[in-house]
Amino acid sequence: MPDQIPICLVTGFLGAGKTTLLKQIIARHANRKIVYLVNEFSPRDIDGAIVADKTPDVITIPGGSIFCTCLVTTFISQLRQLAAQHEKKEGIVIEASGMANPKVIHQMLSETQLDHQYRIARIITVVDPGSFHKLRKTLPGIHDQIKMADLAIINKSDCFDASTIEETKADIRDIKPDISLHAVSHCQIAFSLFPPSKKVNVPHDMQNAEYARCRDPNYQTCEITPVRPLSPHELKNMLDTLSEDIFRLKGYMNWKQQCYHVDWNTSGFTATPVKVCHPPTIVCIHRAAPSAALNRFLDQLQG
Repeated sequence: MPDQIPICLVTGFLGAGKTTLLKQIIARHANRKIVYLVNEFSPRDIDGAIVADKTPDVITIPGGSIFCTCLVTTFISQLRQLAAQHEKKEGIVIEASGMANPKVIHQMLSETQLDHQYRIARIITVVDPGSFHKLRKTLPGIHDQIKMADLAIINKSDCFDASTIEETKADIRDIKPDISLHAVSHCQIAFSLFPPSKKVNVPHDMQNAEYARCRDPNYQTCEITPVRPLSPHELKNMLDTLSEDIFRLKGYMNWKQQCYHVDWNTSGFTATPVKVCHPPTIVCIHRAAPSAALNRFLDQLQG
């Protein structure tokens, strides 16, 4: 179909490096007219604000997955609005939330007739070798992120030994043998965002997919306003004991008159000083049935 708007969809589990990849894409394509749509699982928009510092062409949809029944209507509405502005934009890069299962995207475009305006030019998944082996067996969305993708980026390759990277490659090829696969650090990779005339096809066993439920039984999200004074080092030490409970923690905290953006996942912890101070808020995404240790930790943060 002529004049279809190309979509590059970026998926990957929590903390794999999707926002890092998005920042790399923005830097590489700063002179192009591209819209960036950032989907956050948590109600608080943290990653979207980070991306907005790099480009004004950002739309955020927080509060779940764009492929779940609660947010898909909002997602469709945004795509319709963007289609009306097509003459001004070259394409759309979508960062789906870490829990998003992209298997319904082709069906969604077809059902809404948005496939007349859009084509899926790329589906990229970002993989964290530190969590992939364990989580792929318990969270089906990770398997489907690989199955739907045409490019898999194994990120953080500088943090793991060669055998772990090779094992990750083998596991990915086991799910999708013909996927394009690259191991990189800090998502440093050049690729074509919108290959001309290319269209990513849905695998046969992914057809007739169902939209995800609003509340995923595997996860729970909470938003915390820290009351107790806590250094980034103390926070890291506490989090390192909860790796079986917490999938991701991110947000802003203050310590000794300095504001930090904090980010923790199973691969590590960062606390980055920021110039523009944000209200102290931490979002925690954890298993649906929190342990006693996790409940104690959440209580400690709140004083």
